[in-house]
Amino acid sequence: MDILFVWEGGDTNRWAADLAKHLGDVKFHVYPNVPNKADIDYALVWLPPLGELQTYPNLKGIISIGAGASHILRDPDLPAAVPVVRLVDDVSVQDMWLYACYWVLHYHRHFDLYRIHQVQHTWDRQTVLTPAQRKVSILGLGAIGGQIALKLAGMGFDVAGWSRSPKNLVDVKCFHGSEGLDQVLNRSEILINMLPATNETAGLLDAENLAMLPTGAALINMGRGDVLDNDALIAALDSGRMAGATLDVFNTEPLPLDDPFWNHPKINMTPHAAGPTNQDSAPRQIANDILRLEQGDVPAHSVNVQAGY
Repeated sequence: MDILFVWEGGDTNRWAADLAKHLGDVKFHVYPNVPNKADIDYALVWLPPLGELQTYPNLKGIISIGAGASHILRDPDLPAAVPVVRLVDDVSVQDMWLYACYWVLHYHRHFDLYRIHQVQHTWDRQTVLTPAQRKVSILGLGAIGGQIALKLAGMGFDVAGWSRSPKNLVDVKCFHGSEGLDQVLNRSEILINMLPATNETAGLLDAENLAMLPTGAALINMGRGDVLDNDALIAALDSGRMAGATLDVFNTEPLPLDDPFWNHPKINMTPHAAGPTNQDSAPRQIANDILRLEQGDVPAHSVNVQAGY
């Protein structure tokens, strides 16, 4: 089996050794050093060059080295008949819900205000609500968003979620469709975005939809950057309509040095680090997906290319 590896930030030697441990005899080719493209069976990729994947005539599968697939689907020349699979393993899912819970607690307990008060030398204890009194909502109830919803509900928060199609999660108020979106936004004191990048989600969190949030709401964006209208967010924060935002994903990554997000006092940022690919667990999951494809099965997290996720 020949595997193509396209990821500038990856430890290629370790990936090669770990995949061989799970798959046996593997020939591991690090892009762009590929002697014969016709030999490549599977491509493990993160941000592959546009048009590159179509040049491998015998490709059996394209596997994302991360939970998202938009970096693959952005390619207009993506080979249509080749399955695309995204990486969703237990460790990365845990990292994501831990990240979400951390920032929910940050806003729930007013730590954003206390940080400002410390700089101002202000001693001002805030009223603390119980988790049951705090309305938290998640946009996107897929493999990761659903787990975040369940964990927050388990912590006692009043949790709602929105998805394109109907969902049913224990102790989570589930909504779907355009009417359901309005209902979720109207209740969301803390809103977590987990939506993927698709034609339907691009710019979804615009000025009109952000204005539906209760005054003083906070946003945690862990989905994709292009779901958010950046100018609308800054306007909502500057006007006082929204209390704060935590952003892990952006339209352009790395974030340009002159982007206004860097210096905004109400914005917390992390460099697309909410759920980093785990070197110990990811190769095992990817190997399992490859073996499923070899057996003619469909991996659990195959991507619907037409839908965009």
